[in-house]
Amino acid sequence: MTTTARRPAQAWRDDDGAREWSRAGHGAGTVVFVDTDRGAVAALGPHLASLDIALRNYSDPLRALARLGADDADVVVVAVRTGTPPLGRFVEIVRSELTIPVLIAFGPGDLDTVGPAVLAGARPAVDLPYRSTGLLRALHDVWPTRQIRAAIRVGNLLMDPESRDVILAGQGVNLSTLEFAVLFELCRNADHVVTRPVLAREIWPESPDPDNTLIATVVRLRRKLQAHGAGLAVHTVRGLGYRLDSAQLQDIVGEPMRLVR
Repeated sequence: MTTTARRPAQAWRDDDGAREWSRAGHGAGTVVFVDTDRGAVAALGPHLASLDIALRNYSDPLRALARLGADDADVVVVAVRTGTPPLGRFVEIVRSELTIPVLIAFGPGDLDTVGPAVLAGARPAVDLPYRSTGLLRALHDVWPTRQIRAAIRVGNLLMDPESRDVILAGQGVNLSTLEFAVLFELCRNADHVVTRPVLAREIWPESPDPDNTLIATVVRLRRKLQAHGAGLAVHTVRGLGYRLDSAQLQDIVGEPMRLVR
């Protein structure tokens, strides 16, 4: 039997992937990868985390099957290169037992091997090598509907996770995706310590060096807040993690806060 695999629609542009995802109103969720190339999957972590998409990866399909329920997966992405058990059988089990959408990641030379997986209910919708924009487009088609997260206000700081606006005392603050994710997590737990392991797990769980990544991100975040008079808002709690001091954000004076839709 000859199978024609559906290639992904034209990927969102790199600079529009996050914006288009947010416009679609997608909520947080978890994507489980089954792929022997851990590095390729880990490279997707920071971008997905900035959109509240948690990432888990298993190189062993059998271990993935054992953990899928516990991971509360919303979508499974399985790479053709993973090998045994047979791809079609893996998809059949996931679809019949857990009813989780399965996307197949494949390269130009893999078209002849995806047929059984498609017949079992998978979608051949993700290109190898991975690109975050193409992956987001594929996830968009199967992502479960979730409640849109509300904006958070701490003192004179306002953060909107849907539009990714950050307004401090009426002035916009330009943050990278990682800086936004760290500050948003601190805002959600304002005046309480958020430990380094919690931040690492929430924001980039697959990073090979999460501590150094976190430290560098916080340094840049403080520098940008300092430009708006709030450089002391993020405290380091030695040996534990970080705390956002809401009092430091109360004293910032500027124009009335508003979100421009």
